[in-house]
Amino acid sequence: MSIGVGGGSIISRALGNNENKKAILIFGNQLTMTVLLTIIFSFFGLVFIDSIIPIFGGKGNLFLPAKIYYTIILYGVPVLAFCMMANNSIRAEGKPKIAMYAMLLPSISNLFLDYVFIYVLDMGMYGAAWATTISYFVCALYIYIYIYFRTFRIKIKF
Repeated sequence: MSIGVGGGSIISRALGNNENKKAILIFGNQLTMTVLLTIIFSFFGLVFIDSIIPIFGGKGNLFLPAKIYYTIILYGVPVLAFCMMANNSIRAEGKPKIAMYAMLLPSISNLFLDYVFIYVLDMGMYGAAWATTISYFVCALYIYIYIYFRTFRIKIKF
């Protein structure tokens, strides 16, 4: 979120000064930093999984369900980080309604998917974790579509 808030401030000022190229550059920097940092943190989160879970109370009979949930959720963390970062940038662009929808979509989809995965498909903790992770992807897809077609028109260059 700090990458999104800080970059959003710079984007807002750049757009206010009609410096669209600078805003696009800042968004690209935000995207790069977010992806790299979350992949690094996710990697270390998986490497030290057996040490991290007990610190947060996953001991005894809770360890295995917590490990299941944590592992699946951790794979979705880069996507969640993108959503949180991009949401701040969208808000900085002056589109708070779009940002609000971006935060509502995963909440609603998570409720629906929790019901389907946990009760209908009887997936238990796996279902809860996958419902949450998939809801991150729903949010990311919405944000990506908005950004691609309406805002910065992200282009990947090598």
